[in-house]
Amino acid sequence: MNRRYFITLAFIVIFVTVASYVNLPDNPGLNIGIGNARLVRDLRYHLGLDLQGGLHVVLRATPAEGQNITSDHMEATRDIIAERVNALGVSEPIVQLEGTDRIIVELPGVENPDEAIALFRETGELAFVDLGKSTVPPIQV
Repeated sequence: MNRRYFITLAFIVIFVTVASYVNLPDNPGLNIGIGNARLVRDLRYHLGLDLQGGLHVVLRATPAEGQNITSDHMEATRDIIAERVNALGVSEPIVQLEGTDRIIVELPGVENPDEAIALFRETGELAFVDLGKSTVPPIQV
């Protein structure tokens, strides 16, 4: 029985030591190698909106008179906003639907909220650009 308790105690001590090492503020991460197999993990903390600060925006769709908002419209809008948010380079942004007419956008660490909000309000633009690689035949009337 004493041997079993000793093994359990040794396991607990090893586990607590490894957990404490991993939890250090400036830890180098986890780098374990056994033979040819390697386990490498970056264990840094990424602060969220509540700890780091940032921007929390609730966008509400208001349809024009006589129009209905469908879930397809909201999902397409969410996807467009998510692409625009990804262009900001924010780590771990949240863009999600809430209810039938709202989209929640959370951007941790955003320093210029006016720039981010202006990005949501932009209207999409389609431009045709001649790259000079193809010729367009003249129109014959």
